[in-house]
Amino acid sequence: MKAVPKSFLCAMACITAVALGDARAQWNYTPEWITKELAVGRYKLSAYEENGINYCSVGDAKVIDMRFEDGYALIIFEHDAPHFFQEKEISPVLLIKLRSVELGQSYNLLCVHSFFRDDWQARYDAATTVDDRLLTITQTQHITN
Repeated sequence: MKAVPKSFLCAMACITAVALGDARAQWNYTPEWITKELAVGRYKLSAYEENGINYCSVGDAKVIDMRFEDGYALIIFEHDAPHFFQEKEISPVLLIKLRSVELGQSYNLLCVHSFFRDDWQARYDAATTVDDRLLTITQTQHITN
């Protein structure tokens, strides 16, 4: 077996470092698609995100508490798991809507589960937590018989 020249190994190491740097920059990129999609009311979701909505969304559940603490918005439902989102990822229009949620009223919540987001691993590595992405919340008319 021939010895590989040091200059070749050095060149390969540099190319690998540049490629890894580009990949890492892409992982840290947070797409702004949600703001545009919310503005027009359409959500172009991948198949994985579509599946993730099933795990994250809540339909017609009573909100018993809302909290805005440490840069997070927390929604606590009566018979469902609480959901929390990073405030900085919520569009300004949706944030106003979220802040006007009436306690004791029923709402539908639509969000993308964190593990169906393209950048979840990089987000987890950076903060050891990954939040769901809120798409919308709408008040419902809960009818009791």
